[in-house]
Parts: sequence; C-alpha cells; structure tokens
Amino acid sequence: MTTNTDIQAIDNMNAEHVLDTDHAINDAIELLDTDKKLTVKDLASKMNEIIEFVNSRQINSGSSGDTVRDIKSDRSMTDEDARSVLLGDLKDASTKEAALELGLSYGQIYSCRKGFTFKKVYKEFRELAAQDTDSE
Repeated sequence: MTTNTDIQAIDNMNAEHVLDTDHAINDAIELLDTDKKLTVKDLASKMNEIIEFVNSRQINSGSSGDTVRDIKSDRSMTDEDARSVLLGDLKDASTKEAALELGLSYGQIYSCRKGFTFKKVYKEFRELAAQDTDSE
C-alpha cells in the first residue's frame, strides 16, 4: 500500500529531477548573443544543436511503475470485462488488482465501477445490488 509520505517522497524526487534537468540543459547549450546580428544559418545551426541535445537525452517520465497511474491499458475494455469487474470474479478485487489482472488501466476500471462507462452493465449491477438489499 502506498502511503501519503511515500507519495510526497516520490513528488520531491520528481521535482529534484526536473531541477537537475533544467540545470543540465542550461549548462549544455550555449546561449545566442542577442547583441550580435544573427543570420538564418546561425539560427538553423543553434536549432540543430538543441534538437541533437534533446534527442540524445534519455526519456524518463520519472514514474516508478508502482503507482496506479502507471498502469497502462493494453486494450479496450469490453462488456465481458465490465461484467467481471462489477458482477463476476473481480468484483471484490481492488481497482488496481482488477486492472492488472485484465490488462486494463486503472481509469478504465474506475470509470466502469462508478457508472461513467458501460452504463447497461452498471444498470444490471445496480439492479442486482437493489435486489440483494431487498431480500435481506
């Protein structure tokens, strides 16, 4: 389980990473002298330098892969998935566990469980829940 202090520590590390990246960019690319008359060739050369620098940098989102927002969807959610999440074997699983099990994103499972998507399946779910409460 991720705690509030864990999230704050990750946010602090991400902020430090951004600051380090800013300093590296400022140190690596020499600024143009704005007092000097510039030609298109000078500007094109500087643009190429910047493009080469950006392309040479390793792309890192700063994500650890441990948070629920890092769970990416491999496919679209189906009615069968929605039934499984709302009514079936994954109804008692956490949103994160269901997302990992089905290869879907956290947001897809969350939206389904809150009734934002798959409204017909959600309606079935609500009707069954109402029947269960009435029978008790």
